Amino acid sequence: MRHELETDRLRLEPCRVEDVKLAHDLCTEDRVRHFLFDGRVISPEEARSFAEASRANFEQHGYGLWLVFAREGGRLVGFAGFLRSEDEAPA
Repeated sequence: MRHELETDRLRLEPCRVEDVKLAHDLCTEDRVRHFLFDGRVISPEEARSFAEASRANFEQHGYGLWLVFAREGGRLVGFAGFLRSEDEAPA
């Protein structure tokens, strides 16, 4: 199943391993990491693990991390979503 959402201004797509460089670049921007990672610079491997966990979550549970692109210009402007850790018990 292909997941994709669109609005007049945005296009949302599930985070893929191929998108790790884009996602890592966004996550390491000062204004982003200040709020998400307490100022810590995440490694490319950590960003990759988020993408891999997101893929598994979409396959198993139907949700994961969405990358948000501006429709005009196609620039990555954000991300949103949920990740379920493999060691979490089902709710």
